[in-house]
Amino acid sequence: MTTKILIATPAYGDKVHVGYHESIAGLVSAFARGAPDVIFEQKVINVPVLATARNILASIVIDDPSYSHLLFVDADMAFSPSLIAKMLKAGRPFVASVYPEKLTHWKELGEELAKDRMATMRARLVTSTYVCGKELWEELHPSGRRVIRMVDGFARMGLVGTGVMLVSRAALLAIRDDNPSLWVEEPAAEVRAWGLTQGGLLRCFDTFVNEGGYLVGEDIAFCHRWRRTGGEIWAAMDEAIVHSGVARFMGHALIALKSDPKVRVKGVAKRSRGRDDRWFVRVLAAKA
Repeated sequence: MTTKILIATPAYGDKVHVGYHESIAGLVSAFARGAPDVIFEQKVINVPVLATARNILASIVIDDPSYSHLLFVDADMAFSPSLIAKMLKAGRPFVASVYPEKLTHWKELGEELAKDRMATMRARLVTSTYVCGKELWEELHPSGRRVIRMVDGFARMGLVGTGVMLVSRAALLAIRDDNPSLWVEEPAAEVRAWGLTQGGLLRCFDTFVNEGGYLVGEDIAFCHRWRRTGGEIWAAMDEAIVHSGVARFMGHALIALKSDPKVRVKGVAKRSRGRDDRWFVRVLAAKA
């Protein structure tokens, strides 16, 4: 069965980073060789409002049943094809990545470099802060402690950024059905000119002001709407990823997670029907 994926990128000013270009070229080439039944199409649009750009890209997939998935890749992201392969293999309707913020913590970086001659790259990975990193989903362990469970390199999240995000068309339809007021049957002429040439527009990335008076960003708004349908969000933790800006900010969420001296990380391999299922548990201090 053929899987058809739209690679969707908002690129304000018609600009993308070199790492993005190399990643997309590598992704398409790798799948053409190893998984020719997975077909990629690409849509890059230049729209001044990011939420509108994402709404248009999501609506293209909603309006075309030949697509099975929407793959958001922001113009400043760089990654390995293995990340997308793992996302597809996971078989979940909403999977994303945990990537670093465009920020260097110089004090913490210096402190880590001074410890046991830590390698510079590892020090950069463990001192990075990660987009929505605090949204790792905690579960209650039988011991009474709170745990973060990883399944095949993925951890459940409350919220994620949209940097590299794979969403099934079925998930988009579920959001549409749960939010009829966000569906625009006849979009404005400007929306058509920006790339939605046919069909309706789902304003699933529209921002909103929460109960505390805070303007929620378009990616977080989308996560809230998906979770309201009863859906779960899972994110890849065991892949290196780059977030480009004034520098190339490199991250690896699992390495950062396992380096935390306040927690214990344990790798467990379970035998299940002749198959090894690798997972990791981060045990947090019991809450008072």
